[in-house]
Amino acid sequence: MKSALEVARSTGAEVSQWRRRYEDGWAHDLDALADLIRPATRLLYLNQPHNPTGTLMARPVFEHVIELARAHGLVVFSDEVYRELEHDPAGRLPPACDLYERAVSLGSISKSYGLPGLRIGWIATRDSVLRDAVSTLSTDGAESRMRAARVVCARSLLVSRA
Repeated sequence: MKSALEVARSTGAEVSQWRRRYEDGWAHDLDALADLIRPATRLLYLNQPHNPTGTLMARPVFEHVIELARAHGLVVFSDEVYRELEHDPAGRLPPACDLYERAVSLGSISKSYGLPGLRIGWIATRDSVLRDAVSTLSTDGAESRMRAARVVCARSLLVSRA
């Protein structure tokens, strides 16, 4: 499957990556994230726990990211398919959709339960516009529906355009 960044780029979206740096101890630089937000930005994409490293934001950092999105009226698309595979379950973050009304949480049992043949996944959101757009998709199987949901998010509702 294409990476989420490539899916967004394929729709013509301009994508800015929030990069962590070795020189900074791999810390999440919240000022750098804020600097990436432009007037046309509509989405923050998060991958927690991160694939492939398994790293996880500290809860205060995660909450700051959510508040930054809220302050700018952004949607948060939170790829949580590796949820429940955290190195330390005590550090597990809540689903983004539980913290923010404009967050979309993507989940799956394929990864965390080692069931790659069962393409069962879900999108959870309190955003009725996005929920309605995804529910009208006609696809074959959960994997296709999840892929199509990412495209809907990127193409019609969420991703920053230049």
